[in-house]
Amino acid sequence: FLMLHKFFNVNQTEVYMLEDLADEKIVHTQLKVDGSMIRFIWAGRHNIVAKTKMGFDNDQAIAANRIIQENETLYSFVRDSLNRRRAAIFEYVAPTNRIVVPYKEEKLVLLQVRDEETGEYLDLNDTEDVTDRVGCDVNKYYDVNLTIKQLMCDAEVQEDVEGWVSTLDNGMMVKTKTQWYCDRHRLLTVDAYH
Repeated sequence: FLMLHKFFNVNQTEVYMLEDLADEKIVHTQLKVDGSMIRFIWAGRHNIVAKTKMGFDNDQAIAANRIIQENETLYSFVRDSLNRRRAAIFEYVAPTNRIVVPYKEEKLVLLQVRDEETGEYLDLNDTEDVTDRVGCDVNKYYDVNLTIKQLMCDAEVQEDVEGWVSTLDNGMMVKTKTQWYCDRHRLLTVDAYH
């Protein structure tokens, strides 16, 4: 079951070093949503169920199942996507599912849609009413006209966001995380165990 492919932060690993990415053109950028990745699959012929990387019976998958059952537009969008062999990939955020960024309400945010056969990412901005058609928030692309280097500078001063996911003209996706997020993530995860 397709999710997002594995990609890395700037300067995290080989090929993702700033000097390797400095001349690459950014095609589009999205906010990096700070929650739990969700996708839905067919379970039998008529049941749609939520799945995380960890499985089907965790709190996040259970909450996503409840959300989709309560939202007819979202349910129709997911059902139609699955029937067309497309993976709609969401992030589940909630006050009770806090990683670092605080969210005031529980919701699913559509991150990407992928063709199940080719793995191709489909354009989320293909229609003006995409949010109305999907039935939930959509993490739309925005044109920031910045280089990776400029995003890295912004990442030093931005607060209350995890960062950005940029798609480059060579097809690579790369994460740029804010210093604010990294400082707090360390505090809430690694340092909490010491």
